[in-house]
Amino acid sequence: MSTKLKKQLRKDVSRNYVARDFDSFRTQLLQFARTYFPDKIQDFSEASLGGLFLDMAAFVGDNMSFYLDHQFNELDFREAVESINIQRHLSNAGVEIRGKSPASTIVKLTFIIPAIYEDGLYKPNSSYLPKILRNSTFRGTNGVSYVTTSDVDYNDLDFLGELIAEVSISTTNTDGSPAFFNVTREIEVTSGDLITETFSIPDNFVSFRTITLTNSDVTNILSVYDTEGNDYYEVSDLAQDIVYQKVNTTTLPDESGATANLELIPAPYRFVRETSLSSRITTIKFGSGDASDLQDSVIPDPSELALPLYGKDTFSRFTINPNNILSSDSLGVSPRNTTITVVYMAGGGLNHNTGASTINSISTLSVIFPGVLNASEKNDILNTATVINDSAATGGSDSPTVEELRSQIPNAKSSQSRVVTREDLLARVYTLPNNFGRIYRAGVNPSPTSALASDLYIISRDSSGNLTPSSDILKKNLRLYLNEYRLISEAIEIKDVSVINFGVKFAIVARQNVNKLQVVQKVISRITNLLKTDNFQVDQPIIESDVIQAILTTQGVISLSSLEFFNLTGLQEGRSYSDVVFDPLANTVNGIIVPPVGSMFELKFSNFDIIGNVI
Repeated sequence: MSTKLKKQLRKDVSRNYVARDFDSFRTQLLQFARTYFPDKIQDFSEASLGGLFLDMAAFVGDNMSFYLDHQFNELDFREAVESINIQRHLSNAGVEIRGKSPASTIVKLTFIIPAIYEDGLYKPNSSYLPKILRNSTFRGTNGVSYVTTSDVDYNDLDFLGELIAEVSISTTNTDGSPAFFNVTREIEVTSGDLITETFSIPDNFVSFRTITLTNSDVTNILSVYDTEGNDYYEVSDLAQDIVYQKVNTTTLPDESGATANLELIPAPYRFVRETSLSSRITTIKFGSGDASDLQDSVIPDPSELALPLYGKDTFSRFTINPNNILSSDSLGVSPRNTTITVVYMAGGGLNHNTGASTINSISTLSVIFPGVLNASEKNDILNTATVINDSAATGGSDSPTVEELRSQIPNAKSSQSRVVTREDLLARVYTLPNNFGRIYRAGVNPSPTSALASDLYIISRDSSGNLTPSSDILKKNLRLYLNEYRLISEAIEIKDVSVINFGVKFAIVARQNVNKLQVVQKVISRITNLLKTDNFQVDQPIIESDVIQAILTTQGVISLSSLEFFNLTGLQEGRSYSDVVFDPLANTVNGIIVPPVGSMFELKFSNFDIIGNVI
């Protein structure tokens, strides 16, 4: 074959790009070599030099094909497997990566205060009424600490000039006049550990400086400040240069009932926080500005950079350094030559949920008194303090899994930081920040009374993982959170989910050569996995055919003789169920057991609530 003909054939080489693995690459390379280079190498066996070349080229192609497919899959949040890429997808969609969430509730803290006679009335002596500072801690019978989230002054008055605190007579004098009063106030508390960390910042400028907190599952950053007295505010992004602050008023409420003012606070010192998906460790990122430089020395006067077109046809040459723009304080200030102190809450989980009357001991009380009291008088007041929670602490939850976070991306992308559709509302409910608590399940239905209103049904879990109504403080936090995103014309009413406890009774025919007891246990196990609470949403029905299929496909089962669903209420054999009465048979339509609006099924005690017989 002439050289000219070879060149012409090489121009018309038929290339195939469908090879995806090692064997396919080697087969195509071998065919290519034998077709276009038959006079160069004839031996392509595995032990030959030609076989070595083929294996090396196929190996490189196989690796490149694998990593190309891998990187392409990483562009899709549904197919991504690398935690760093999943974290980027979550960040781009606006889904907050969270760790464990705390439980929250309201406790009643009571002091015994000496009485004083003023203006013809006996009342608590205001000099002895304390002010409870934020970060006071109480402890529950489950061993978990619960921390106050705001200051509470027992001297606060309502718009009628009377004490907000509940006042009742504790003891009386011999003449029947009050000697001491019980003074009680409700205080919001959240579970977790109160932690303070300090970070020494060197005297060198670093834009977007970061510090990493030691503890994982950070639920709330209470304060960040430096030794110069500068407070750093948490913002959603570093371009946000103002924050909102609630300031209580001392005047009468206006027509809308407002008792507090919302003030705008400049935030030149600010930060954002980021949480690692793999470790749930929180990192604080500050701004890019250098506080030691004046603004005028960082960005020149724009008029100096404008084209001098005042009748001139020439102008001097100049350059702009884009790094100077990053060094401005438009994205906040980066600390330097100081010590940063961070006070935050960490910890949470299902075991932080606890029942009523279980938070009953005081760990630490941070208080100040308005009057001039000696140490003995202060201790006498503090020693009378008692605490109790009338409602259960709810909202605690374990860290969401990667798949749970991933499932929030589609709704978060479409919501665009506002609530318009039902999906938008549910996306916002499930992205409630950790320090507010966590909703286990939520459902939305149109309001029967208004076309512009929606009924939002929510439910939480207790420390055992069973469904329990959400606490009032959790509902309040959710209301404040959703109010920022809802439309002006839309009203959202938060309601409790009605929990329907149910059981299952079945009878099967088993094969003669199997252990019938084991077959029944296998069926119960399969029904438990199918009907466990994690598989249910609000308003989700029970499909009888799914249960029938689970029974019939169990090894050793020949046929299903009977299947019955029944309702469980109240206290039965020491087991507590909800009080919701429900007739499964009357609410079955075409083999589908439909719950009432705003309800959710719960198979609470599967070991007792699933009854099986074998024939």
